Amino acid sequence: MLWEAAAINLHLVEKFGSDLLPAGLDRALTLQWMFWAAEHWRQGPPALFTERIAKVAMGRPQDARVIADAEASIRKFAAILEAHLEDRRYVVGDRVTLADIDLAGPFTHLTRSHPPYAEFPNVMAWQQRLLDEVQAWSRTRDEVETRMAALMAAFGDQR
Repeated sequence: MLWEAAAINLHLVEKFGSDLLPAGLDRALTLQWMFWAAEHWRQGPPALFTERIAKVAMGRPQDARVIADAEASIRKFAAILEAHLEDRRYVVGDRVTLADIDLAGPFTHLTRSHPPYAEFPNVMAWQQRLLDEVQAWSRTRDEVETRMAALMAAFGDQR
């Protein structure tokens, strides 16, 4: 479950005293965005992954209605994040927090599931900042790309 990953991340940042979970108001804002991600942001992307990657790999037909609903959800919530990022480098202020990492998760399958994020330039610029400035995030993306390429090759990359 995606919310379990957020809980594990919260545990780890507290256990190791990471500044990814800041104190005070920024802590509350970080948690607010993480809860928002769990309730809204991460609804459409897994559906696109299932339809455009998992089903294709299994040789099952895609469901156009599910894809349309997932894209509508992504657009609805990306518009909210787009407006929020209008005058911010990161989700909570000028530095990376756990909220950024939590919200960035759906971007790991950007090249395969083809969500409509390109329609939101602030969201795309934020994601690129994470890739450019957070080495762990760019290494994670590279690792996911390598593993998914191997998996898709094993399935004959039926896309």
